[in-house]
Amino acid sequence: MKLVRCGDPASFLAKTEQFLLRKEAGNNLPLGIVHQLNQGASMGDDVFLAYVETDGQLLLAMVMTPPHNLIFSVNEVDKKVVAFTANTLFGMNVNIPGVVGEKQMVTSFIERWSTLHPCQPETVMDQRLYKLETVNPVPISEGNLILADKGHIELIADWIQAFTKYTPEPELLEKDALKKADLFITENSIYLWVVHGRPVSMARKARPTKNGIVINYVYTPAEHRNKGYASSCVALQCQQLLKEYQFCTLYTDLSNPVSNHIYQEIGFKPLIDSLVIRC
Repeated sequence: MKLVRCGDPASFLAKTEQFLLRKEAGNNLPLGIVHQLNQGASMGDDVFLAYVETDGQLLLAMVMTPPHNLIFSVNEVDKKVVAFTANTLFGMNVNIPGVVGEKQMVTSFIERWSTLHPCQPETVMDQRLYKLETVNPVPISEGNLILADKGHIELIADWIQAFTKYTPEPELLEKDALKKADLFITENSIYLWVVHGRPVSMARKARPTKNGIVINYVYTPAEHRNKGYASSCVALQCQQLLKEYQFCTLYTDLSNPVSNHIYQEIGFKPLIDSLVIRC
């Protein structure tokens, strides 16, 4: 068994893409990130791309773009592989701020890692990944779906800052939120639900893979909630995306039963339970 670190995203994809595509929807996060890197996206100087193999058989893949968490991808959890991975990463002195992945994999890794690297593991978010292939007929609220433009940049930046407070990601400074909003608008990825000319909710398409695409940054300000705006925004956006992709995926916080129920009404089906743990 050996752990191999790749020096660039192209060599990582050449070795791991078919492995990751076996569970394409479940591996949307690492696949999407590595494809972005391979297309020239800048994600810092300490990107970590690696895999574990034995006799030419791939067992596990890892992606990390610090300060973000280490992402694990496996087809099945083997405690011997997990222990080897933890031991090797520790020996390489890899700085791991946290881990994210399928619940059993993350739990097994943290059990081993915490014996090697003294820390107090903290569960930041208990997540569920959903997959959508067909949009159910759902009531559509008053309003319409539009693609955001430069005139919405300050509003979207404000909403991005508010949204990150509900996620495992670090809270953003205003300048960073504006930069992110500008990027989303430039790449035509952020949509708004508008009522009488006023934006009331947003959702974004992100990280396309071979057959699927992710929905994220779903956010409605408090004063506009409980009116079906986010549901309408996501449902109509997914209808458009399913003309081009076979499926959409979306992560939810399991501590929020309301949002989980809403997405299931739209047609999202539970796929994988995932954990985000800070080391």
